Amino acid sequence: MTCKHWKKYPKTSGKPVCAFTSRGKFKSNNWNCYHINRLRELCRSTSVFFETAGKIEPTYNDDQYSATIPFSNCRFALLFWYKGRGRTEAFFVAESLSDMVNWNIRTGTEQDVDTIMKEYKKKVKPS
Repeated sequence: MTCKHWKKYPKTSGKPVCAFTSRGKFKSNNWNCYHINRLRELCRSTSVFFETAGKIEPTYNDDQYSATIPFSNCRFALLFWYKGRGRTEAFFVAESLSDMVNWNIRTGTEQDVDTIMKEYKKKVKPS
């Protein structure tokens, strides 16, 4: 499915493919989806801080990146991608710290991205 958010994203290599189904569930067969790329950009931002968890920084290992994003009501988003290219491989949400520790997670949704971005819009320090 062509990315429904593609007009919001600057020029990319290849045709953008949405990271979400028509029902809003994440799918890994995506390419430069504006909506999921916003989370990746949030993770790479050096000016984003969460009051209790500190700075969000992606973990890097052999070209593979992962990031944990804390958000409302002690929930956590887990994001995985390869290098800086356009595909996000996985997006999960844990409803609590206990769920995250026990790997009791669900696939992220488009609504989760909206919730995270609204929350962090207030936390991002102006450059």
